[in-house]
Amino acid sequence: MPADGWQCDMPIIKEWKIKEGAPNNFLEQFPEFSRLVMQILWGRGARDQKSIDEFFNPDWEADVHDPFLLKDMDKAVERILRALDKKEKIAVWGDYDADGVCGAAVLFSFFRDIGVNVDVYIPDRFAEGYGISARGVDELAKNGINLVITVDCGITDNEGVDRINGHKMEVVITDHHEPSENLPAAYAVVDHKRKDDTYPFKGFCGTGTAFKLVQALMKSRDFGLSVGWEKWILDLVAIATVFDRVPLLGENRTLVHYGLLVLAQTKRLGIQAMFKEARFLPEFDKEKMITNINSETIGFLIAPRLNAMGRLKHATNSFQLLVTQDEKEAIDLADDMEKTNKKRQELTKDILKEAMDVATSQNDDPIIFLGSPKWHAGLIGIVAGHLVEKYHKPAFIFFQGEEKCQGSARSIEGFNLVEALEESRDLLTSGGGHKMSAGFSMYPKNIENLHQSLLNYARKHLTAESASWRIKIETYADAELLGQEINWELMDDIEKLEPTGENNPKPLFLIKDLEVIEARKVGNGGGHLKFKFRKFCESGVKYFSGIGFKMGNGYVPPGENELQSGDKIDVLCNLQVNDFNGMRSIELGVKDIRPA
Repeated sequence: MPADGWQCDMPIIKEWKIKEGAPNNFLEQFPEFSRLVMQILWGRGARDQKSIDEFFNPDWEADVHDPFLLKDMDKAVERILRALDKKEKIAVWGDYDADGVCGAAVLFSFFRDIGVNVDVYIPDRFAEGYGISARGVDELAKNGINLVITVDCGITDNEGVDRINGHKMEVVITDHHEPSENLPAAYAVVDHKRKDDTYPFKGFCGTGTAFKLVQALMKSRDFGLSVGWEKWILDLVAIATVFDRVPLLGENRTLVHYGLLVLAQTKRLGIQAMFKEARFLPEFDKEKMITNINSETIGFLIAPRLNAMGRLKHATNSFQLLVTQDEKEAIDLADDMEKTNKKRQELTKDILKEAMDVATSQNDDPIIFLGSPKWHAGLIGIVAGHLVEKYHKPAFIFFQGEEKCQGSARSIEGFNLVEALEESRDLLTSGGGHKMSAGFSMYPKNIENLHQSLLNYARKHLTAESASWRIKIETYADAELLGQEINWELMDDIEKLEPTGENNPKPLFLIKDLEVIEARKVGNGGGHLKFKFRKFCESGVKYFSGIGFKMGNGYVPPGENELQSGDKIDVLCNLQVNDFNGMRSIELGVKDIRPA
């Protein structure tokens, strides 16, 4: 049964709008920046000198807050220092995604460089699932561990923490996920999303929280490390922050700004080997303090490769790549990672095709709920994300095992996954995450009941009115561009907005009345579109190339609707630099098109 008032047969209407224009008195305050850049920042909520300064001039001293402002940080540091003084055995418990792996590497790097051996435990995605597992706890107890420090997990693992305590071990939690009503009985719980936490910034990823712990430890004692040592681990913080899609504003923007500079000169042999495998040459201009590495380098080159190991093999391989000091091991791990990532891409494509075929049977429902014993448990999160993009509704995708089902969920604005899973807690063996991205597991006998429970939640929270996203999709461009405005001076202005990412996306522009010269399918299976455009401007005729990723099958279908040379269209796009064979040109990163 569809939700009350659910109009499943209505076509999706796309509406393009331009964000609110910035007032002149705001623009006049900052004559050193172009009106377009200031217009973009106004559209993203910048309203005063302080926010503009913080955005354009990341300042380590001013923007990176005292780690002891985090609730329980003093207790966490006290317990770790006591463990060091008493030479207790310490274990770092990470997670199997890029955030958890990078965070584990941050803590491991710190302990290694102060001469302390620590165990690192990263659970098996398939055998143990997310969080603190009984198997892992028992293994640490067997190894004589006294103190467990979690990274990117633990905030809802009450049973896991109780099991740790039962083994006479103690635990310090560092996490960034939403806590449940009752905090775990840990020695210290460091998570800026605690209701009683007053830290001035609320957007860290798991690795960011682990970094704050390192900062606090270094502030508490002289470990003999070089001045500014902690900045050399910002390469890991930058990777995790971009990967985990936390806001790239405030303190995160400062951490990533410096992290990208470190990444360009990284001392990590594994990352250097990864760059070579990907045929990417990092550049760093010490005089200008700029690099060719940006958030897209992380999002498309680094993070997917790190994540592939945890999805298809074991994330310990990614962790080892980040911390190895053996050149041969680094090369071997990077080679294996490259092959694993290619396999991940192929398997994901197959699962997605099958899932899309099945999803049509749930067209009347406000959510997508699909599972199969054939789908790889490590890839269902990627598939869920693609389904949300295509069908514009929450997706719950799971691997259906004989004894247990493992699932991933992705959502849309207005549908809180944490709340939805919490309402179905009695049907799950585990579940949690963020409002837009979460994981869950259950016994096969509860599949139908969970499906019904999630449908009931959706019908309460996605009524015909609140679910208007299903019928009408509004996209806001930062500004409309005329053809003559697209030049290298504009590209320099756009560069000032880096690093871009969550809450600070690449600027989206509307360009009207482009004439299609060519639109051809390219890439594996013709999945992308390569464009050539002509634009008649006041200054004369201008020509542009463009690329529309994942647009090959949706925008140029076989038959009479195929784009033809001479067609006039409007385009929503980013602007990017195409550097091919040493020839640099401005390219349109096409996101959507419509008839002019």
